Amino acid sequence: MRSLARSKNMTANLRVLVVSTDRALLRQFSYLLDEFGYEAICYADPTLASRSAIHCDFLIVDHDSLAGDLTAIEYLKRRRDRDHLQVYLLHQDSTEIDIEAAVESGVDDFLRKPLSIGEILARLRAGARYCEFQRRNCRRQWHDPLTGLASRTALLEHLRRHLDAGRARNTTLALLEVDLFDSLVATRGRDIGNELLNNIARVVEAACMAGQIVAYMGEGRFAVMLPDHSVEKAAKWAEKLRLGIASLDEAAPDPELRITTSVGLASGAESLSAEELLERASEALQDAHCCGRNCL
Repeated sequence: MRSLARSKNMTANLRVLVVSTDRALLRQFSYLLDEFGYEAICYADPTLASRSAIHCDFLIVDHDSLAGDLTAIEYLKRRRDRDHLQVYLLHQDSTEIDIEAAVESGVDDFLRKPLSIGEILARLRAGARYCEFQRRNCRRQWHDPLTGLASRTALLEHLRRHLDAGRARNTTLALLEVDLFDSLVATRGRDIGNELLNNIARVVEAACMAGQIVAYMGEGRFAVMLPDHSVEKAAKWAEKLRLGIASLDEAAPDPELRITTSVGLASGAESLSAEELLERASEALQDAHCCGRNCL
């Protein structure tokens, strides 16, 4: 009983889509998967299954139901909205399968008929571990682990989508940097530096509204995407934030520290890529450094 409880806990919220014209087989899968904690979604028609594939972790397709046509698997994988969909092709005679074509269509592994409970559960457990790895990797890719803000990768992706949608007009990117951050870490230690970054991250977040993406870029730099902000409007917003950080005692983990920031702004009004817009903001930030820092 304890083993079954642990198995169900590990597989909770994992959805398995099964496609087969053999309704007895679907009933067998439905009972088996439900018994071991998976959420089973069974369809006899691959076309009807396409909507359910969007939110599934695993797809088990009966090769006999495809009549040799693997395009249904390619279509189902395109409907996927997560990072990866584990696809298993169920077969009775492996000599009837074009292995190369199946793999190219998106098949990750193969299952045999008649069903072997041990084999199915072992493959799904391995797939569950892979799904968890994918989720953790996605979190690392899209979120900064120190501050909890969006990562550089996430910011650039948001910018690309925003610019590609033709919304560059009146969009400004603000790049804010803690002045002399490397020197602060060298003299006060990494722990003080990390605490300061987390405090400033909360201040920047509080200054933002819905639709304004905040990211930590590393090395004491924060970026904010400001939709519907001309560079003049963004300048007023950024200057208020800059002065606010300088006046907040709680932003500094050490009361003897005087925290200042420099800001660079770049407007997306021109036909610029996300990377070019970020480079423009970096150049503006460098200009702030040349002017003595603690300015915009």
